[in-house]
Amino acid sequence: MMSASRQSHLSRTLRRRMENEPNPYAPPVVPHGERRRSKKGQREQRYWREGDAVCLPVVNARLPKRCVVCNGPIAGDRVSRLFQWHPRWITLLILVGWIPYIIAAALTRKTARVEHGLCAEHTARRKNGLILLWGGLGAGLVVLIIGGSGHAVATMALGFVILLGGLIAGGIMSRTATPKKIDTTFIWLKVGQPFLDSCPERDD
Repeated sequence: MMSASRQSHLSRTLRRRMENEPNPYAPPVVPHGERRRSKKGQREQRYWREGDAVCLPVVNARLPKRCVVCNGPIAGDRVSRLFQWHPRWITLLILVGWIPYIIAAALTRKTARVEHGLCAEHTARRKNGLILLWGGLGAGLVVLIIGGSGHAVATMALGFVILLGGLIAGGIMSRTATPKKIDTTFIWLKVGQPFLDSCPERDD
């Protein structure tokens, strides 16, 4: 027969083994910090295609690390941009006057900050476009002022052409993503077709 001390030793050994072995029927336990990071990662990846635009929530709006124009690898970190939008019909108020348009645009304006990527080529193109836009605006205003002070119609016309050309050409070159619509919950962005084609459809 087994002695009492021997039985007690075996009993303690079996109990320790049972405590150390995982229970196959127990639910998986995820550390609190990892669960929080996982949910944050899911929020960061919430984006989908809706028609000709990519849609994502305005809170923590972040697109993947791909160029939003050509879908190529990005150069450096994402670009953080503040997008502004108002209904298109507001633009018609310019025919009435600039003051009604500015007031209506300010009252109906929606904003959203989005982080998105750009490749080296489109980063340089955007910078050059901004230089052309602001340079044309400044140069055009200077020429307009000079022409206006001397009552030179030709000089004023030249200044207007420089100003308008800089705004149009610079705006086209610097355009990467433009807001199609913004509301209190979502933002719809017009992006390059290659990037749009890579976006998943909305999974309800």
